[in-house]
Amino acid sequence: MQHAECNSEAPRLHWTVAAAAWLLGAALLVYYVGSFGVNVPIADDWDHIKTSIDWNDNGITAVSLLALHNEHRLAVPRLVTHATLVLSAGDYRAILLLNAGIALVSLAIILKAIARLPLSRWELAAASIAVSVLFTSWCQWQNWLWAFQTPWFLLPLLVVAAAAAVAWSRSAWTAAAIMAAAAILAPMIMVNGIFVGWALLPALALRVRHEPATRAWPALAAGAFCATATTAWTLLAGSGLAGARADVSAGWLDNSMDALRLLITVLGAPLDPAGSFHGKSMLAAIAGALSLAAGSVAAIASWRGLPRDRTSLLGVAYALMIFGVGSVGAVVMGRTQLLSSDPIQSRYQTLAIAWHVGVLLCYAWLASNRRSHAWRVLLMAISAVFIAVTVSALPLFRIHGTNMRTALEGHQLIYREARDPGRIDALRSISRHYGPDEILRRLDGMRRAGFLHPDYAPDGQADGPLPKAP
Repeated sequence: MQHAECNSEAPRLHWTVAAAAWLLGAALLVYYVGSFGVNVPIADDWDHIKTSIDWNDNGITAVSLLALHNEHRLAVPRLVTHATLVLSAGDYRAILLLNAGIALVSLAIILKAIARLPLSRWELAAASIAVSVLFTSWCQWQNWLWAFQTPWFLLPLLVVAAAAAVAWSRSAWTAAAIMAAAAILAPMIMVNGIFVGWALLPALALRVRHEPATRAWPALAAGAFCATATTAWTLLAGSGLAGARADVSAGWLDNSMDALRLLITVLGAPLDPAGSFHGKSMLAAIAGALSLAAGSVAAIASWRGLPRDRTSLLGVAYALMIFGVGSVGAVVMGRTQLLSSDPIQSRYQTLAIAWHVGVLLCYAWLASNRRSHAWRVLLMAISAVFIAVTVSALPLFRIHGTNMRTALEGHQLIYREARDPGRIDALRSISRHYGPDEILRRLDGMRRAGFLHPDYAPDGQADGPLPKAP
């Protein structure tokens, strides 16, 4: 069977379409973050602030770097946040833009893989635009407007970058080493990083499948061992999940049908963004079930029709699908009660979007085969659906972005007036895990460390000693 992926440089038209699609996604994302992002720490941001103050006073230590935050070891996000806070003098908009930039790098890698396929100009444009608008969808507003959500973008970047690097590595052992490095690093970003090693296994299999057996099988075995080892360490010793989630896992097994319903509902949420936002889950559940079926069909069909040569796009597609559905499954297992009683939180849709993008990439590869007109029709239909549902929800999330900006500007004002005894109750109401005294101490620590921004500094004093507490 003739392979459909370009082995040489893609035509100039393909790169032009990919660049235009990327610019569209970048414009949508930069507009949203620039218009509605506010320079103020929110909720769990104060945990990173505590760590950064400690690092400023005592230096970076392994204990503080690897400390648990719930079930996560946020070593990489802590380093990224600390560096950004120091370099930007405490401007949280810089972290928001950094998060957007991380997502746009991932998008560029995906669009580059699509551009290598010999699709028609209309198929290429539809697939590229669909990926671009979905990947940067405003339905992820919670992640776009909250600086703490850096790991939600670092993990997809690691997945797509490692999958592409594995596909184009020079040898089987180089590919296995790349996979192993990604699998070890991923749990240091967020606990669902345990799925990264498994997500990269198909990419490694694609890379080594035509290597001599003496090289292929040992490389695959090494990759599988590394994925198993990092998963075991994370679950049993590295995350606190072994004991804390035992009762949750038992409850999940007892209510497996509810868990399955929640899984397909969360998966389908990006395809019914307005309904999910308003707590209506019927259409999301239907969309999730259809997407799960369509993705399974595409994965099986593409694997059975594998080419003789390598394919970077299929490796990225499989990696995104496994990472996305595995991460959504982990969310469902850990937060079944929360998901059953509340609307699906915006942040989880980033994981579901990884799945949907992977599905679309599979259909793009199948359509590029050109032996069956049906795959081309399905690619155009799926792309049209993704574009329609995402674009139609833009007005809703623009209004919500305005509301969020107003609320967070109110947080700024409360912090600036934090020394006013009359504002203590307001400070307590937005501080979540910490009392007003603790927040004031951390604001003073930020001032000492040199990254207290005037936008949220009490009495506007970013420099010099803060006024005494009442």
